[in-house]
Amino acid sequence: MTAAGSTAQSRRAVVLLSGGLDSATVLGLARARGLECYALSVHYGQRHSAEVAAARQVALALGAREHRIMGVDLAGIGGSALTDTGIAIPESETTGIPITYVPARNTLLLSLALGWAEIVGAADIFVGVNAVDYSGYPDCRPAFIEAFENLARLATKAGVEGIPFKIQAPLIDMSKADIIRTGMKLGIDFGMTVSCYQAGPDGAACGKCDSCRLRAAGFAAAWLAHQVNDAGFIPQAANPANANLSVSVQAVPALASAGVGKQHVDALLAYLGQHVDDFVASGDRRTYGDLMTPAGLAEIATYAQGIGPYKGSIVPVGGDKALLAPTSLVADAHRCTKIERL
Repeated sequence: MTAAGSTAQSRRAVVLLSGGLDSATVLGLARARGLECYALSVHYGQRHSAEVAAARQVALALGAREHRIMGVDLAGIGGSALTDTGIAIPESETTGIPITYVPARNTLLLSLALGWAEIVGAADIFVGVNAVDYSGYPDCRPAFIEAFENLARLATKAGVEGIPFKIQAPLIDMSKADIIRTGMKLGIDFGMTVSCYQAGPDGAACGKCDSCRLRAAGFAAAWLAHQVNDAGFIPQAANPANANLSVSVQAVPALASAGVGKQHVDALLAYLGQHVDDFVASGDRRTYGDLMTPAGLAEIATYAQGIGPYKGSIVPVGGDKALLAPTSLVADAHRCTKIERL
């Protein structure tokens, strides 16, 4: 049944689903509004298929009515590091529109979504574009969304017959941290998602590309005011007014227990490793950097369950269940939480 003849069109939506955290959050929001969602993923010739595999998992987990994967050969056009393996993915910040911009990608993806919306009888098309914490792509801006919405109403049979197509971009004015917090409130397991531009076959993130940096910074910021009570960790700030400049080292291993996924915890570590100043705990020569080592994080993750910030020491348990010497590592971690640069 076409959109023009459907009686259920107001309750249906087509959701563009890349497999990343933004589009997963958008699908969660659409489902939370009670919409029957038709998820659409597109293999457009990108470097890896890990995000498409992730999209399958997300669509199933979030209850999409149907999930389709379509193909478009944007690699045949080239000109982007995401579709041309001969162009290196930048691993440091750049200026201007980056080489990872894919010409006309969102125009083509929205066109596919629009065509499917006519067929299934959906007036709403959801897309996870963002114009705050993003790479500067021109097809992620509000002006583009408005222009495409006008095109949808002019260039389709359903639009001409009076179906008021609406391009829903609920994340467009949100920070990455706000998107993550929204997804968490919706119960989304971000460990399913893949954001990395050059992810491995299993979705492992590189921790260096622009997408990894934005994602890691978002998780770091999202945890500033978040109490990870289930994991027993309480992020602290030196004072409430300075909350945006503080994060807890103990929140990092807590991410893994919150279903974020090891590859994205690694990406967060990579981000923090480039953006922190070391602080020496009072009476201790160890620095924040020391605590951020794999050994330090493993010790915190193993022994800090349920430990509050005011306990000076704990008695860890060895592999043979024997009690070991008391350690002040957790208390030190709580004291070494302030980060001046994010």
